[in-house]
Amino acid sequence: MIHTRQFLVALLLGSVALGCGGAKKDAPKTVPVSGTVTVDGQPIGGATVTFLPTSTDRHGATGTTDATGRYTLFVGDNRGAMPGNYKVTIQYFVKKDGTPFIVTPETDMETVQGEIKPALPAKYSDPEKTELTTTVPDKGTDKADFKLETGAPPA
Repeated sequence: MIHTRQFLVALLLGSVALGCGGAKKDAPKTVPVSGTVTVDGQPIGGATVTFLPTSTDRHGATGTTDATGRYTLFVGDNRGAMPGNYKVTIQYFVKKDGTPFIVTPETDMETVQGEIKPALPAKYSDPEKTELTTTVPDKGTDKADFKLETGAPPA
């Protein structure tokens, strides 16, 4: 069963990170941030990576991994994230047949609740339980990599 509250908190935080659209002159100053996500050594495509600020003077940032596990963060239409410390969540959902399900802000989680399930443990996906943290340096990084282990036996 999907942890609706967990998803809604992350979606809300991601929506705040995305803002109302359009780069604005008073938008936060961001630096380029990208990286890769692997699960048990394999790249994961279609995962949502969210950087949750640990201080109130920062905005959150979010991105989605491609088929190679690579992601780029955005704050609204601004590429990157603000320098500083973050908690990180990585959410990845699969359909009943095991294929990836891409969650968008338009996704009605109540409608798809029986159709999909979270594929990553709460220690990676739940904003309240995540063990993932990172620091965005002043000049940004292209190595904000996350190597997740599920403990599942190799296929």
